[in-house]
Amino acid sequence: MSKCGEKAQRSRLEGNKSYGNKDFDTAIKAYNASILSSHFMDSDYIYAMGNKSAVLFETKEFQECIDIIKFLYSLESYSKLFGTNEKFTGKLTKRLQNCEGQLKYTNKEHSCNLVPRSFTSSSMTTTVLPDFGNSVLALSDLEPNDTLLHLKPFSAVLGSSFWASHCYTCFKCVKYSIIVPCFNCSQVGFCSYSCREDNIAHSDHECPNMSFLKEIGLFHLSTNILLKFHIRGKLHKLVEVYAKDSAGDCLSDCGFSEDEVEVISLHCSPKIRKNISAGSEVLLDRIIQRLLKNLLSPNVTAQQLIFTLSAVTCQMMINASSVMFYDETSSSNLAIGSGIYPEIAKMNHSCYSNTVCLFKGTTATVKATKYISKGSQLFNSYGYDFESVEINERKANLLDQYDFVCCCEACSSDWKRNDNARVLKCHICSSTLVVSSFTNLKCSVCLSVISNLLHCVKVLESKYNDAYQCFQEKKYLRGLNVLTSPESLEELKVLLMPDSLLLDWNDLVKKFIVLQFHGNGN
Repeated sequence: MSKCGEKAQRSRLEGNKSYGNKDFDTAIKAYNASILSSHFMDSDYIYAMGNKSAVLFETKEFQECIDIIKFLYSLESYSKLFGTNEKFTGKLTKRLQNCEGQLKYTNKEHSCNLVPRSFTSSSMTTTVLPDFGNSVLALSDLEPNDTLLHLKPFSAVLGSSFWASHCYTCFKCVKYSIIVPCFNCSQVGFCSYSCREDNIAHSDHECPNMSFLKEIGLFHLSTNILLKFHIRGKLHKLVEVYAKDSAGDCLSDCGFSEDEVEVISLHCSPKIRKNISAGSEVLLDRIIQRLLKNLLSPNVTAQQLIFTLSAVTCQMMINASSVMFYDETSSSNLAIGSGIYPEIAKMNHSCYSNTVCLFKGTTATVKATKYISKGSQLFNSYGYDFESVEINERKANLLDQYDFVCCCEACSSDWKRNDNARVLKCHICSSTLVVSSFTNLKCSVCLSVISNLLHCVKVLESKYNDAYQCFQEKKYLRGLNVLTSPESLEELKVLLMPDSLLLDWNDLVKKFIVLQFHGNGN
């Protein structure tokens, strides 16, 4: 959908009506729609941004309000179009002064290129294990909240439901902040000039086909990857690799960079590849004609491009990650897009994982959520855990979506939560004890009387209650320290999975890590 001044004005008037009714959320959406439909820096754009700042002032988003007004003042077109409009400029100036009275203003950096693409911790390594394939192991003992990875994606695409509320390049939320609209279409916006300039694939290939992008699902990500290789001048080499089925060869000798080699080398299931090839011929041909036609050349034919796109899509179905956005209003994570992070893709699944992947924009951070001993495997979750999904259902879903039979400990032992019994370890012979009463407790294997377990469990229950109180008071760092202190980690060894106290304990640790990561509490 191209720019439309009439739609920009209509959306702004709808926003004004909602603003007058104090329906600020609807007003923000209408003003954002007006911004995206406007030509950048014209009067419609400036009016909509100015009105948006009024909503932000009313909702006490003072810093964001200041950012927008100062951004408008920095535009060359503002002085030309509004230099003599004392009423509009006067309102903005007064609003700016009121906001600065509420805050000590500090300039914000709007660049999204502050984080290097990848940082791999020295605490982990990638290897190949029998029955697992690519695997990630801990090189040292790890504790909850240790950061293992901090990286940008090789490629990522924003879901269409979030085009108007998040930067199309870096996924930063722009619902309540500056929006730099696309030069051509009225569907997407950016958080900064640099993000708009960096998204060459959008401006050159996607703008005329935004409605079509909503139809193609994960093919959007694989199409974006092919465009990236094309922009780097390596598409013909990529086509040759897949045509020869040589993804396992020494790709660096073919002129591919390290990040390109990681993507090309990702696992591809023959079963899923066959299903894509059999059921998507018409869609693949439409994608070539609508999005990738300019990539065709004597070295890259339509049939070769279809074959390569099919292979890359197969890899993405198994290896792509959902990019999550933490919604502070609802305290929940929303999947707003998908991206390929080869380092994360190498981590295997467990129905009771020991890591969590957190996002700020498209930047992913992987943290340990449990104590992990040196040499142990780091596990991610592919969306299924033993507490929320019954074993047969999750095993069937994992087989269907990822083409493997899950043999994690939770599946192998068929863990089930039991709130009426404790699952403990005998400190004499290390046998598993499932007990519902601590009266005359004896180990069924060595027959030892386990007198100290009751005291240990009571200590753990007390610490958990203290930490939960911290959670309710939003003292997340203090609560995390209670649960992950060396003394607590040592005491926890009396509990074995799937003890309900241990499950609750680990769940609360994960909540603290997530909330602290997103800057909540103290």
